[in-house]
Amino acid sequence: MHADCGFQDVDVRAVGTRFEGVPCTLRTGTTSSALTDEGGPGPLVVGILVRPKGPVAHRGPAARDGAEEMFAAVDAAPAAAVAAPGVTGGAIVELTPGRWFHVRPSGTEEGGVSADQEGMLAASAVT
Repeated sequence: MHADCGFQDVDVRAVGTRFEGVPCTLRTGTTSSALTDEGGPGPLVVGILVRPKGPVAHRGPAARDGAEEMFAAVDAAPAAAVAAPGVTGGAIVELTPGRWFHVRPSGTEEGGVSADQEGMLAASAVT
């Protein structure tokens, strides 16, 4: 998935309702992010990178109040990785210092539990 471009490579897997393989720390700069759907919820898994605009009192940006409220509280990377079951998708993003979250911005069912409550949220410290 990653081209040999000298970018930092990140390989994330969607397994059930969890992201696996998200590193605790990343370097600032251009990053090639690959997302492989190994049985994630629904027909597609979308993984975006977001950074809170202000202090975060809980474990990360919450989609439980709806995508509009979540996106008002974060800066999102301009590209997202999208993967169907058994497929790897990717995105090239520019990471700046701070705490970034890999998040699936919606839940598996309309009106049900949000993806972050299901565990589709993982943090990385970018230095």
